[in-house]
Amino acid sequence: MYSIFYEGSFELEKLNPFLVNHIEIMNSYNKGLLVFDVFAQRVYINGTGTALLGGNASREVAEAFVTFLEPNMLMVEMSQKKVFTFSESLHISYSARKIKEKNEVKYVLCNIEMAQEVLIKKLENQREEEILENIVGISTPIVQLKEMIKKAAKSDSTILIVGETGTGKEMFAKTIHRISDRGDHPFVAINCGAIPDSLIESELFGYDKGSFTGADTKGKIGKFEYADKGTVFLDEIENMSVLLQMKLLRVLEERSFLRVGGLEEIPIDIRVLAATNTDLKSMVERGVFRRDLYYRLNIIKLEIPSLSDREQDVLLLSQHFIKMFSTKMKKNITGLSEDVIKLFLNQRWDGNVRELRNIIEYAMNFEETQLIGKDSLPDHFFLKASDTGKVPSFRTLAEIERNEIERALNYFGWDDKGKVQVAKVLDISRSSIYRKVLKMTEKE
Repeated sequence: MYSIFYEGSFELEKLNPFLVNHIEIMNSYNKGLLVFDVFAQRVYINGTGTALLGGNASREVAEAFVTFLEPNMLMVEMSQKKVFTFSESLHISYSARKIKEKNEVKYVLCNIEMAQEVLIKKLENQREEEILENIVGISTPIVQLKEMIKKAAKSDSTILIVGETGTGKEMFAKTIHRISDRGDHPFVAINCGAIPDSLIESELFGYDKGSFTGADTKGKIGKFEYADKGTVFLDEIENMSVLLQMKLLRVLEERSFLRVGGLEEIPIDIRVLAATNTDLKSMVERGVFRRDLYYRLNIIKLEIPSLSDREQDVLLLSQHFIKMFSTKMKKNITGLSEDVIKLFLNQRWDGNVRELRNIIEYAMNFEETQLIGKDSLPDHFFLKASDTGKVPSFRTLAEIERNEIERALNYFGWDDKGKVQVAKVLDISRSSIYRKVLKMTEKE
């Protein structure tokens, strides 16, 4: 039985120069290495090898690997790569070569690495988690939604994303695309309410040359064709005309389409995600949305919670946006004041995450301290009462006046010349400005 020596338990300079050389070479490439000293019945494992075999905390895998390899190592050749399986999650790829002295095997050098298929899976899982971190939130609805997204991304089924305006439906669609097998192919977003009916068919499916007056003589590929192998995101699907609904259904069923004016079917490989902020089922009952298309789109349904249903995330999202805009605007703003925290927690966020983001961006433009104060918030923020019946906070006229005077003085300057300009732009007398500035500074 070979004695095992891990890096840290042996001093390189005390080893055979041959061993030292090879261990140092493999360390420089961050490769796993086991050196079997056949005569001394010892095996030396470098740091990378130890990490691959379970780390210093648990040496069970290393001992199992050495025990497994010991009777076979003299038969292993460098050109042969084999896999040692310790568990379902741990597969080690290894190869070895023999070093002889006087026609006898003196050492066996064994290179190890994580088996390729396991490494790929590990990288995929890491990438998935990094992408999902872009969905900011720790509330129960968001945590549950993330789990659904991870599962839904693994298939090619159509998904209907339902949520109020401003909940971030397109962001969720992009997340699904990026962690799916189609993530390296195009993501094409189409707002069905933003393209005129007369153009939407050619935008989606393209057209052949000479299809209509003014058409490009070379023809044009549509967004569906461009998205081949990728994902098409149809936002505001409720605005799609009944005629186009029929053509979309055919694409989903047949996986092919005709360009406008074309005669030849074009095969397509896409995944379709659709989004709406309306009740499509009621539109079906009214006869303005095709029943068959509704059920074809609604194979997987993801409901995006409103911000009022994820109050636990309001401050977390605020901090996320503050950090984002601080970087963009090169400001050193680190958070919200206590007053603003209370306001945000009592606010009725009709515009959901988009409204919160816009409020933060507005405030970041005017805040000069490290914490966003209520004086930097837009006036319309104070005009809404919350759904809970709580009375929102209002700024007094004195506070509004002081804020405007300070803003103007910061722009024109606090000297006499600046005060003259402030009096002019605020349409008050110079004596009033001097009196108000004196009062402001006395309070400070």
